[in-house]
Amino acid sequence: MPNASAHDRACEVLRRNKYLVLATDDEHGPWAAALAFTLVPPRAFCFVSQTASRHGSAIAGHRRIAGVIFDSTASAEEVESIQFAGSARVVKDVDRIAMVLGLGGGKPDKAEVERIAHDPSVAMYELTVEEAHVLDQAAWIERGVDAREPVDFDAVAEVVSGEHG
Repeated sequence: MPNASAHDRACEVLRRNKYLVLATDDEHGPWAAALAFTLVPPRAFCFVSQTASRHGSAIAGHRRIAGVIFDSTASAEEVESIQFAGSARVVKDVDRIAMVLGLGGGKPDKAEVERIAHDPSVAMYELTVEEAHVLDQAAWIERGVDAREPVDFDAVAEVVSGEHG
């Protein structure tokens, strides 16, 4: 999609990919983890993970995060990505967990919702996107510069989530 807008390219990245790479930092240093995500408009990703995981522990101590979503099978000439930064929090509210689990279609399993809400070893994490960028294809094609251009993540999430619900 070399001639498509940054907005359209960001939408396509979200449509085609199911995993994000989350970067966190703690007293042991930086860490990255690949995680399956659910897009939650207007500006969040959610995932369920163990609270004792390195990224779970890092989020508990330091809420700032960064991440990227991309197709690792794409060639260097075709790759698109969304890079983002923001904050993370643990979600233990039963209604919010049920809503997120229900975004994929169907009714969320009540036992799974209760387990996520009340089991201290597992949590739903919500990543709030505060800034997002896609590759600046014009800068690369015209000047050979590896650059990024900002995208309105709220608008991107609204379009993509509207296609699924």
